[in-house]
Amino acid sequence: MGARILVVDDEEIVIKSYLRILGGGDYQVEAAHGGREALRKVEQNPYDVIILDIMMPDMGGLEVLRRVKETHPNLDVIMVTGLAEHCGGGEEARCLRLHLQAIRAGRAKADSAAHAGAGVVVPVHRCMDSNE
Repeated sequence: MGARILVVDDEEIVIKSYLRILGGGDYQVEAAHGGREALRKVEQNPYDVIILDIMMPDMGGLEVLRRVKETHPNLDVIMVTGLAEHCGGGEEARCLRLHLQAIRAGRAKADSAAHAGAGVVVPVHRCMDSNE
C-alpha cells in the first residue's frame, strides 16, 4: 500500500487538482478543507505526508504546522502557497518571512511548490525516500 497523504487547502479547485495529480497511483490521498478539519483528521488517521497551504481563513498553515509537530514530530509536512505568484513588487520580504517561519515552526519541507502544481510530486517522493 502507498503513502497516505493529507492535502489541506481552503480552495476546492486546489484540492481537486492535488487529488487529480496524486490520486490513482501509489498514494492514498485525502483532503481537509481547512486547518481545523486537518487537525481532526491527523488525530484520527495516520498520514505519511501533509501538503499544507500557508494561507487559510479558519486557521493558518503555520499554526496547523505547529500543532501537528507537537503531537506528530516525525510527520513530514510540505508547505505550499499561491502567494509566490504575488512575491514581486515589494512582497519579497513578506514571502521570505513566511518561508522562514514555516521552517522554524517544525521542520517543514519548505520547497517552493506552486499551488496545486505537478511539481509537488517531487517533494512527496523526497519525503517518502527520507522515511525509508
